Amino acid sequence: MGWVVANSVPSLSKRERALVTWASVVPDVDGLGIVAEKFTEHSAHPLNWWSEYHHVLGHNLGFAIVVTVAATIAAKRKFATALLVSISFHLHLIADLVGAAGRMATNGRYRTCCHSRTNGN
Repeated sequence: MGWVVANSVPSLSKRERALVTWASVVPDVDGLGIVAEKFTEHSAHPLNWWSEYHHVLGHNLGFAIVVTVAATIAAKRKFATALLVSISFHLHLIADLVGAAGRMATNGRYRTCCHSRTNGN
């Protein structure tokens, strides 16, 4: 999706298109916690970084603002890039919600609107 958004304005430079595309995948940076979780799952002190933080740290308005500001600083066409980065970031969030039917399931728990609940409560 990010690449399509990035190419919606042909006058963007390669760098600016890369920033817009990057914004569509960067919310999932919190998913990298699965590596530590898998390596420590059978240890005395497992790191539940993916189970606890995926779809929490990178999927919120604060992170969207950080990503948009960072991309704006790096771009020459600041307004167009900032707008497209924000759109691209939020399309990722919408796709996650639609793909999960509004629920982000992880081990009997789901996250919605930046907080966790146990199923059935």
